[in-house]
Amino acid sequence: GIHYEMQQQAFSNINNFVMAENVSETTVATIKENSLTLPGVEIVETSTRSYDEGDIIPHVLGRVGKITAEKWKVTDENGQTTYPLREKGYNMNDMIGVSGLEAVYEDELRGRDGVETITRSSDGVIVGTAMTTVPEPGHTVQLTIDSAFQQAVDKALAKNIEMINSTYNTGSSAKAAAGAVVVISTKDGSVLAASNYPSYDQNLFATQYSEYSADPGLPLLNRALQGLYTPGSTFKPAVAVAALDAGVINRYSTVYCNGVYTYYDTYRPKCTRHGHSGNIDVITAIKWSCNIFFYDVGRRTTSDVYDAYAYKMGLGVRTGVEVNEATGRLTTKNDSNYTASLDVQAAIGQGNTVVTPVQLATYAGTLANRGIRYRTHFVKAILDTNTGEVLQETQPEVMDVIEDRGDTFDLVKQGMIGVSETVSGLSNYPVTIACKTGTPQRSETYYVGSTRKHYTNTTMIAYSPAEDAEIALGIVIEYGGGGARAGNLVADIFDAYYAMKDGSLTLDEIPAYTTSAQLTLSGHAAASAEIRVEESGKQLAKTGAKKDGSFSLKVKLADEGDHELVVTAGEDTATFTIRYEKPDARLEITEPESTTFTGGSVTVRGVTEPNATVYIDGKGMNTNVKAGKNGGFSVRVFMSEAGTETFTLRAKADGFAQSTRSITLTREW
Repeated sequence: GIHYEMQQQAFSNINNFVMAENVSETTVATIKENSLTLPGVEIVETSTRSYDEGDIIPHVLGRVGKITAEKWKVTDENGQTTYPLREKGYNMNDMIGVSGLEAVYEDELRGRDGVETITRSSDGVIVGTAMTTVPEPGHTVQLTIDSAFQQAVDKALAKNIEMINSTYNTGSSAKAAAGAVVVISTKDGSVLAASNYPSYDQNLFATQYSEYSADPGLPLLNRALQGLYTPGSTFKPAVAVAALDAGVINRYSTVYCNGVYTYYDTYRPKCTRHGHSGNIDVITAIKWSCNIFFYDVGRRTTSDVYDAYAYKMGLGVRTGVEVNEATGRLTTKNDSNYTASLDVQAAIGQGNTVVTPVQLATYAGTLANRGIRYRTHFVKAILDTNTGEVLQETQPEVMDVIEDRGDTFDLVKQGMIGVSETVSGLSNYPVTIACKTGTPQRSETYYVGSTRKHYTNTTMIAYSPAEDAEIALGIVIEYGGGGARAGNLVADIFDAYYAMKDGSLTLDEIPAYTTSAQLTLSGHAAASAEIRVEESGKQLAKTGAKKDGSFSLKVKLADEGDHELVVTAGEDTATFTIRYEKPDARLEITEPESTTFTGGSVTVRGVTEPNATVYIDGKGMNTNVKAGKNGGFSVRVFMSEAGTETFTLRAKADGFAQSTRSITLTREW
C-alpha cells in the first residue's frame, strides 16, 4: 500500500512523498481547513511541461515522465548497486526526460532545484520559511525547425494523401493513409521540417494514449526517422554516381532498351519504356527512369561498389540526428537470399534495401552538394535562458565526401532536372527543381482480372534551386502509388519555403464558407510585420507576426452572407471571399409523449441551444421562456376549450439561425 510506496520512493524529511496529483479545488479547500489536524500534509503547486503547439514534431521532441525504479536503482552485472540520478541531485518523485530531445538534452534543460527551509512548531504548525538555495533555470535548446514552415509541411502532406485517395485510390482496398516528409538545409544539414502522418498532440499524450496506441494508422510511430521503406527508383541516382565516378560509364555510354533485360537466361525483368526506347544514356535514363539501363549498369558496377557510394551519401547509415533513428540496410552479397540477379533488383532500389525518409533527405542533400554529406541535426544552439546568450552552437559537420572527378554530379543533376519537367506541379515551377521519383513495390498484392500486381508506395527526393541548392527533401507515402503523385506536395513545400525566406504574405487554407461568426486566420509574413484584416475599408482585426513570421488572429463576421476580406502585411496584400451562414438553432420537443390531454393545460418540454429564447405562439398563447445553461426548457400551454390546436415554437440564440417546430395538441373533456 502507501507505506510500501513511501519506502520505495525513499521518503524522508527532505524527500516528500506525493500522495495525490491534480486534486480538485474542493480537496484543496478541505485539507487547508483541517491543516492543524494534518501535520506534515501540504498542498504544493508544481510546474508541468506544456506545449504551446503540441502537434509540432512531437515524435522528435519526446516527452517527460516520472523516474522509474529501474532508472533510480541500477544494479550492474557484478551485483553492485548505484543511484546515478540521486547522485546528480534528483529526488525519486522528480520528472525527467524519457524520450526524444527531452531525454537527450535532459542535463541542459533541467536546471537546479531551489531549497526552501520550513520551520514548524512542536504541533506541526509552520512558523517560518526561508529560501536557502535559489533555483536556477535550465538552458534553452534552440532547434533548427521553423514552426510555421513545419506546420505548412504537415498540412501539405495531409493534403497530398487526401488528393491521392480521392483521385487515384477511389476503388482500391488499400488507401494511402500514412507517410512522412523530411526537409533539410543543404548548407549545413539542419532539419527544417520532419512531418509524420498521422501524428499526435503532445498535450493529449497522457489522456489519449490508449486511443493513440490502438489507432491502426500508428500515429505514435516516428516514420520520418524510424520508418523503413524500399526506396525504389529514387536509388537510381546513387547507382549513376557510382558508375560514372568508377569509370563504368561516361556521358556518352548507352544501353539499349527494348523493354526486357535479356542478360540472364531464366530471369527477364522488364521496363515500362515510358517516354523512351532504344539507346539510352545516363541523363535520359534518370529522366525517364529506365530500368533496363540501371539493370545493366548496376550489374556491371556491382552492388559492392554502388553500395559503397550509397553509404557515403547517407543511405543505410546513421544520418547523425540527435534522437533515435533506424539505420536501415542496403542489399549486399552477404545477404542470405543473395543471387546474382539480386544485384540488378537492388540497382533500381528494390531487393533487400530499406531506408528512412530522413536518409532520403540526407541523400538528396548530398547529391545537391556534389558529394559532400553534412551531419543531419535538429539542434541549432544552446542558450542561456536568462540572457539569451549563445553558449554552444552547432557547426556544420562533414560526415563523408565523394571526390567529384569531373562531370559526375552535373550529369546526375541534368537527369533529375529532366524528371521535374515530366511531373505535374513541378514542370512549370518558377525555380529550377532537381528530383527523382520512385514507385517501390510492397510485398502485398492484388488482382486486376487474372493479373497479380503489387501495391506500391510513393517516394520522392528533390532539391532546389538546382543551380545552388538551399533545401533538399525526402518523401514516402504508404500505398501512394506512382512517385509523380508527390509532385504537388513538393511544389507546396517549396512554396512554403520561399514564402518563409522572402517574408511575403501567405495565408493558410481558408474554407469557402463557415458556420461560425468567428473566423481564425493564420499564415506567414515578414518577421514582426503588422497584420491587418479589413472589410470595405473597416478594420476587423489586427495582430503582429512572430519573429519566425507566423501569425494567427480571430476575425468576427457581423452578418450572414458573402464577406470579401483584405489581409495586409506591410506592402503585401491578400484578398479572399468567405460565406458566413449561421447554423440552425437546435430545437427538439421531448414532451409530452402523448399530444392528447384532458386537463386545461399541458407542459411542453424540449432542448435547444444554451440560454436561447423559445417563443410559443398559438390560439390564446403568445409567450416566451429562457432555456437553461444545458439548453433545456419547459412551458405550460393552456387550452380553454376542447378541440385540436397547433402551436408554433421558435428558438432564437446568438450565432444561430432561428429554428421553428410545431406541435398539435388535442384537449378532450
